[in-house]
Amino acid sequence: MLAWLPEVSPAAQQRLIAAARKLVSFQASSVKAWLGLGNLLLEAGLPQEAAEILLEAAQRLASEPQLQLLLAEAQRQIGETDAAVAAADKACSLAPADQQTRLKQFDMLVATRCWERVAASFDRIASVAPARNSVIQAHAHFARSGDNPEILLNACEAALARQPGHTLALHHKAVALWMLGRDAEAKAVMGLDSLVSLAELPVHDDQNCGASLRDTLTSEILRNPTLVPDPHGKATRAGLQTRSLLQRGDKAVPALLEMIKSAVERYVDGLGPISHPFTAAAPSRVRLDAWAVVYPKDGRQNSHLHPAGWISGVTYVTAPRIARESSYRGPLVLGELDAERYPKPPPWGAREVEPVPGRIVLFPSFVPHATRPTGIPEQRVSIAFDVRPA
Repeated sequence: MLAWLPEVSPAAQQRLIAAARKLVSFQASSVKAWLGLGNLLLEAGLPQEAAEILLEAAQRLASEPQLQLLLAEAQRQIGETDAAVAAADKACSLAPADQQTRLKQFDMLVATRCWERVAASFDRIASVAPARNSVIQAHAHFARSGDNPEILLNACEAALARQPGHTLALHHKAVALWMLGRDAEAKAVMGLDSLVSLAELPVHDDQNCGASLRDTLTSEILRNPTLVPDPHGKATRAGLQTRSLLQRGDKAVPALLEMIKSAVERYVDGLGPISHPFTAAAPSRVRLDAWAVVYPKDGRQNSHLHPAGWISGVTYVTAPRIARESSYRGPLVLGELDAERYPKPPPWGAREVEPVPGRIVLFPSFVPHATRPTGIPEQRVSIAFDVRPA
C-alpha cells in the first residue's frame, strides 16, 4: 500500500510565503531565511519572483554559495541560462573545495547543455557520483556523439546496482541496448506491452456545485494564475502549462487528484506478477506532483521523460473531436524518442493513445512520450502528473 505525503494547500503555501517574507525583513543577514523564501516561491510556481528575491539576497550576502546555487536554479527556470551558469560558477568560486557545490554546478552545465565544459570535468564528477542523473545524461550525450554505447550501458548498470529502479538509468539502458543491436532486451526494458495502463475516471458523473466535475475542472484550470505559455525547460510547445496546479478556492482539482491517487494504487496493485526493475524497486512513500496543460490547435509535447518520477501519467479533461469523426484528435505517443537525437525508430515502437475525456493513462516515468497537435481550434485540456518517491 502506498503512503502518500500530503500536499500543502494553497492557503497554507501563501501563509508560509508571507511568514518567510516577514522573516527576511527582520533577519536580512540570515542565509537560511533567504533560502527558505526562495524555495517556497519556486515550489509555488513563481520562478521570476524567486529569481528577483534571490538576486537581491546574493547581492546582500555576496559570499554565500548556497544563495548563488538557488539563484542559478531560478534563473534556469525562467530561461536565463547564461546567468544561471554564471551564478553556479560564482558558487564554485566561493566554495572551491565543497563537493556538493561542484556537483550542483555540473548539474547546471548538463541542464544548459554546456557540453564542452561538461566533458572537461566529466571524469572527476563521474568518479564521485556515478549514479547522479546529470552523469547518466552526459554519458547518453557522449554515446549519441560517437562514444561506444557499451560505456553508456555499463554506466546504467552501475547506477541500477546502486539504486534499483533508477528512472534515468532504465531509460538509457534501453537506448544503449538498442544502439548495441540488442533489440529484444531493449524492448523488454521499455515495457510498453506490460507496464502501460489505461483506465477511466468518473469525471462525467460526479456533480460539483451543480456543474459536472469536468466543466468545473476546465474552469479552474483556465483561471489558474500560473498557467503560462511554453514554460522554459518543459516539453510544452505552442501551449500553456501551470507552474502550480492547486489554487485557493479550487474544488474540482483536489477531487480529481484523489481520483488519480486511487487509480495509481489500483495500477500498483496490478504490477505484482510483473518481473521488472521498475516493479521491484517500488517505493513505499510517495508524493503526487501534478500540473495542467492546455493545447490549442498546434499545441503539442515534444518527446521527453520524467527523471524524478517513478510513475507518470495523464488524465484528459477535454479533447476536441470533429463531428464526423469517431475519435479524439491529438494522441499521446508512448515510446517515441526525439527524432533529432535518434533519427532511426527504436525497436519497442510507439504506442498511440487516444485522448478520451475521463481516460487516465499510467506508465513508468522512464518511458519517453510526446503528443500530436489536434489541428483543430478547440482546446485539449489535461492534467499530467508524476508519482515521486518521497
